[in-house]
Amino acid sequence: MDKNETNRYALKITNKSVDREVFIYRKLYNNEYNIEKVHQYALVFLHPPGKIISSINLLNNLIIIWDQLKPGHRNNIVHCDIRKSNIIEIFHNHQAKSSDILIIDWRSASEVGFDQEYCGTLSTASKYILDRFIYKRNENILCLPIDDCISFMKVVLLEILPKEIKEKVLAKVKQGSYSGINLVYEQIYKIYANEQSIILRVIQFLEKHRSILNNETLISYMDHCLKRRLLFTST
Repeated sequence: MDKNETNRYALKITNKSVDREVFIYRKLYNNEYNIEKVHQYALVFLHPPGKIISSINLLNNLIIIWDQLKPGHRNNIVHCDIRKSNIIEIFHNHQAKSSDILIIDWRSASEVGFDQEYCGTLSTASKYILDRFIYKRNENILCLPIDDCISFMKVVLLEILPKEIKEKVLAKVKQGSYSGINLVYEQIYKIYANEQSIILRVIQFLEKHRSILNNETLISYMDHCLKRRLLFTST
């Protein structure tokens, strides 16, 4: 809190250098959300602390969230850790009537074209990433923007499905069962296959074409799905 006790800030302390996260944060958000490095392993977000986005606001603001991912992808940055807990609402007054939605925690981000250790989400990771952990557990992984898109769509999926399904996924994560996470999603696809849900088809399309879609085609596809609100319709 500042000396006038009118502004509250968020301090992040980690076990790795914060240089890359500070660089990415400044590159993507410019001066809209200021960030300062205060130590090799600590940074301060010069905006009010946020809270994890509610399910209602998540589902009602998919385009806003996607529009924050796109600049990263166009700058060859893959977030690698897209999950609900990394999407926050920042409130600008005590009445909580005005808020921004912000993707946070770029610490796990990777650069397109470079293999690196994967430290991101498992609960919403693409099948490709989970398969790599199953068969080549100690190797670096080449992450692509489409992996973020798959994670984003899985975040949405887990919010609209019954709570117990999300709990099954999280239980497999806790067990460190990569094949178990894949199996839960396979079961989801089978259980809801007859409903012809668009979001399931979007996820499966992205998984299938992971190595084929170039970035601009991917962005165009996601724009089409989100701006036309196709995710919650059936065919």
